[in-house]
Amino acid sequence: MPTIIALCSYLAPLLHPTRAAFMCAITITLFTLAANDVLKRVLQAALWLTLGVSVYERGGLIMKELFTDEGYHQRDGYSYLFQEGSEVLWNIFLLLEDFVCVIAWMYYSRSFFRRPEVTGSQYHQPFADWMRRWVIDDVANYFSFRIIAEPKAKNFLGKAKKKKHILLLHPHGIFPGTAMWAPHTTEWMNKIGSATTVTTHAASILFNGPFQRDLIMGLGGRVVTRTSIVRSLDEGNCAVIVPGGQAEMILSHRSNTEMHLVTHHVGFIRLAITERAPLVPTISFNEANKLDNIHCHSIQKAFLKRVGFGFPVLPHGRWYLPIPINQPITLVIGDPIPPPPYDGNGERGDVELEELVRAMKDLYFKKLRELFEKHKAECGYPEMKLFYHDK
Repeated sequence: MPTIIALCSYLAPLLHPTRAAFMCAITITLFTLAANDVLKRVLQAALWLTLGVSVYERGGLIMKELFTDEGYHQRDGYSYLFQEGSEVLWNIFLLLEDFVCVIAWMYYSRSFFRRPEVTGSQYHQPFADWMRRWVIDDVANYFSFRIIAEPKAKNFLGKAKKKKHILLLHPHGIFPGTAMWAPHTTEWMNKIGSATTVTTHAASILFNGPFQRDLIMGLGGRVVTRTSIVRSLDEGNCAVIVPGGQAEMILSHRSNTEMHLVTHHVGFIRLAITERAPLVPTISFNEANKLDNIHCHSIQKAFLKRVGFGFPVLPHGRWYLPIPINQPITLVIGDPIPPPPYDGNGERGDVELEELVRAMKDLYFKKLRELFEKHKAECGYPEMKLFYHDK
């Protein structure tokens, strides 16, 4: 409901260009800077200041029209309000518009401080069901989406409501949208199960934009941080992670013969061991072929190292637009891999933990390659080869 109110308050100012321009500026600022609490407080203060200025300006004009001799002459009482050419009603409308817009935005902006992208408090099952019925299944049909599950992976989320796992999707591609919509498809419900809640963990920048963040969180999306993932696992959920990240996005390119994966990210393995959560290897065949990017690896790696983002990014697909190509996507889900026993406290530098991480990393990527080789022909890529990239 707060999202709907704020969205209406954003559309209403289109009747008045000045207010519309201001609200657009607020939206863009929130999108780019909302990660900083101080800046969010400044934005809230700016909204209150705008409301105060509007009350002073509009209220002054209304008072002048109604209660001064200059504004009251040649009128028959307050009937002037309804005469052609009167600006009183228009100023009253603009003042009410400012009140509604600012107060709605202030009400909406509270969600940025409660960190629902960490807690998952904005996940709404009826909304997810509605999206599956009217949107997500159509997306799945667009990609001719299907799931191939290994014996132990079949319906592994349909037997108990709380069954924590970490499901790892490879490759990252340009934009790994499959990780977000696939767990909400009818295909997933039929083959993997829906008793356990699935939370997809995405980059923090996706939760800075108003309305976009609400769509993601309404489907169970959360930010990809240790705190958020641990909280989800403690709730008995299945956490979906795309471990390749930006480093893998830079390596991504459209190909029917090659798949490139980054293997030096091991935080998810350490997390699986300390949280006692089995790892579920998952390969999305054709994920990297939905969209392509411009390729200037040296520049993109330099930006990734300095600012954490592989700039420049120019995704393109169908008709050279950022529209995914509708080639079939097949999700292959392997058997869960249980973590080794560990009784430590999980601190970095723990020799025992680091040895277990190295051993489980080798086991995991060995199982992932076996899964790839077993199903690549069935998925339509018999000549494809898998390449691992370590530091």
